[in-house]
Amino acid sequence: MDNLCFVSDYKSNDDLRASFNRLSRMIFGIDFESWYALGFWSDSYICCSYADSGRIVSNVSANIIKASVNNKIYRTVQIGTVMTHPDYRGKGLAKALMDRVLSVYESNADIIYLFPDEDAMAFYNKFGFSRARDCIFCLDGDTKDRSLIPPLPARTLNIEDKEDCSIIQRLCRDKIISPVFDISDSFHILSWYLCGLFKKDALYIKSLDAMVIHRHMGYTLKLYSVISPKKQNLSDILDYIDCRNICIVELCFTPDFLDYSLADFRHRPNDIILYKGKGFNFPEPFAHPVISQA
Repeated sequence: MDNLCFVSDYKSNDDLRASFNRLSRMIFGIDFESWYALGFWSDSYICCSYADSGRIVSNVSANIIKASVNNKIYRTVQIGTVMTHPDYRGKGLAKALMDRVLSVYESNADIIYLFPDEDAMAFYNKFGFSRARDCIFCLDGDTKDRSLIPPLPARTLNIEDKEDCSIIQRLCRDKIISPVFDISDSFHILSWYLCGLFKKDALYIKSLDAMVIHRHMGYTLKLYSVISPKKQNLSDILDYIDCRNICIVELCFTPDFLDYSLADFRHRPNDIILYKGKGFNFPEPFAHPVISQA
């Protein structure tokens, strides 16, 4: 480690950013360059890395967000993009970076958490995290027979379009927060998804002033997000989505609708979350929004 240099918050450094992207493509098959080029890489996503002669070889990133738990707002850091080049593993780089990130943020964050890979649990256990598990909320069908009903018209949003981006930013800024569990100030994470994984999956329902991110997976409709400044009826949202042949609706966030309560959904275990926070516990049950997961 004597020859390595610690570098941080280098998004504006073209060479270091390009090296970071090469490493992320190698380890995860993902790239941050188009997200950066569109202006969405904000000061809320901070890379903490080791570089060898200008080449990024290990990284731990901090996402500065807010978590709302039982109507209380917590200053929050979500850790992500933990990676080390294969040639530099076994040297303690990731541990040194985790120690550094924790030492920087533990004093001013209420919660620090991450989503670990199962094969990395032994590594993260060294840092004294507590463990929780979120869930997916499921609804078997809907009270309204939709088997022969075509969806009402809605249009796909493109975050690369200036007008559409303004709509998305406004909805995120003014959105209704789930009283049980939600994440806010995380537009930088959402924008990353809308630049890539969910690029064609965001609908804008103008009459409801709502954005819905969804996918069809066989007989299952997965709702990843409903973002609106108004509390919605789930049945109204489903009117704008093709629900023909859909048997199950899965919500990858903690639902808060006018026509359904948490008790109306069954839930099943989903991701493990490791977290630190004095006197803090996640609610039960809850679903961490997928679109806010780094």
